[in-house]
Amino acid sequence: MKEADTAIKNAIQTLPEKYKNAVSLRYVKDLTLTEISDQMKVPMATIKTQAFRGREIIRRKLAKSM
Repeated sequence: MKEADTAIKNAIQTLPEKYKNAVSLRYVKDLTLTEISDQMKVPMATIKTQAFRGREIIRRKLAKSM
């Protein structure tokens, strides 16, 4: 596994639970927003927001570490 992959996976693990779930399901398990919404039983707009915010947190963490 590449160093960048490890850093991203570690960053995902540090996210608050609601963001971690959305990001993991969307980008690690490659589920659609509709699938995630159905699975988590929350509106799709909420999933979009959580995935976006989680991604931004990860982006900032990784930018700081470089």
